[in-house]
Amino acid sequence: MKQFLMSNRAGILLLSSTLLMACNALQVAAPNLSPSVSIPDAFSSGAFAYTYRGYGQAFRSTELNALIEEATANNPDFQVLHAQVLQKLRSANGFRAQALPTSTLSLNDTFRLANSGGALSASLTLSFNPMLDIWGATAASIQSGVLSNNASVLDLRTAHLNLEMAVVKSWSGLILSRRVLSLRRNAEASYKSIQSASEDAVRSGRGSAAAVQSSLSDFVSARATTEQQRQIVREAEQALKRLLGRNIGDGMYLATSTLSRFPEAPQTGTPAEVLSRRPDIQAAWLRVQAAEQSFQATRRGVLPNVSLTGNTGQSSNSLQGVLALDQLVVSIIASVSTKLLDQGKQLRDVEAAVANAEISLLNYSSTVLDALLEVDQLLSRELSLKRRIALQKQSSGISREQLDRNIESLRNGAVSTSVVTANAVRLYDAEIQILNLRSQILTNRLALYVSLGDSYFLESE
Repeated sequence: MKQFLMSNRAGILLLSSTLLMACNALQVAAPNLSPSVSIPDAFSSGAFAYTYRGYGQAFRSTELNALIEEATANNPDFQVLHAQVLQKLRSANGFRAQALPTSTLSLNDTFRLANSGGALSASLTLSFNPMLDIWGATAASIQSGVLSNNASVLDLRTAHLNLEMAVVKSWSGLILSRRVLSLRRNAEASYKSIQSASEDAVRSGRGSAAAVQSSLSDFVSARATTEQQRQIVREAEQALKRLLGRNIGDGMYLATSTLSRFPEAPQTGTPAEVLSRRPDIQAAWLRVQAAEQSFQATRRGVLPNVSLTGNTGQSSNSLQGVLALDQLVVSIIASVSTKLLDQGKQLRDVEAAVANAEISLLNYSSTVLDALLEVDQLLSRELSLKRRIALQKQSSGISREQLDRNIESLRNGAVSTSVVTANAVRLYDAEIQILNLRSQILTNRLALYVSLGDSYFLESE
């Protein structure tokens, strides 16, 4: 027995060291991947079944449909992200290749010198080296890579949802900014009418030159405001062309001149479980699973690697002789390998994998919390915007009636120019504010649909 231990002490030392390192690594506790944040049943009482219809149907605009398809095909930022995801998916074959065996075929033709003179020696060798994934480390590593790639695909989905929303916002914003420009022109014409009424009052002896100068100043100021709005329209056109991937110098023609339809806001009873459809939440959870598989692969990787090496071939003094099957030599060798004296690197790798898994779980919880907060704020903002626009419409109607009466009174000298001007300012400010509120409502509803995991087109399209 003593002789056996002495002759095999190197192997016993190797086995003992391997078991010690494996025990240290396996003692590292697996990360707790139970989310501390869960998606509640509903955002508010009275939950109902939410139907995903594609909010683009509310616009019924073939022009907008075409613009979104154009942006999907030509937007450079989205195309870069799309290419990066495709490149990552192609690399997925590299993960699966870890489980494939390696083989080598070699044919050697060597001229050897011997005592009796030169001699030709030829050999043919085929090696086959499969890695036996006894502990499942390779399978866990492959699964981690696959989950990570799937998360990248969902990132691309999130980017596309945001691109759709950006095009709709830019398109509608351009239409509304052109409507504001039209209102600015109408205001300019109203100030011109006020100036003309002031001049009529002077000619009839019921007005003053100061009132005429004041009305002229208001008219010039209105023209300057109109020019400022033209610049806003130009910038809105450039922004839309950038999203579409068009040349900035090209024209931006839109057949649509007004927004006759708005997508209805989702009801406040929408069940919060619809958040599970959001691709960013799905991607965050896949990354948690990928980190867990990566931890398993790292922990199991400290165990000894078991492999089989097979060789078959033969040697001959001629090239023809190596092809003879009756002299083939076959050998199969089993081997066990492990790392020794790595100064605790494997243990630190396992601990780092635990930390990465815990970080991915925190990122998932943060994503869910952000989604809940986003939807809650959007629903609250929807109610506030509705009340504000109702009040602005009431104010606009009152100002319109007063302006018509005051312009006629100005011609008769019954009111001053300043009164009419102030009335006109209130009217057009109210109407422009209504357009701005409509734009905010549209933007808010678009964000609300996207925050609930909905898209512009139906998913089946």
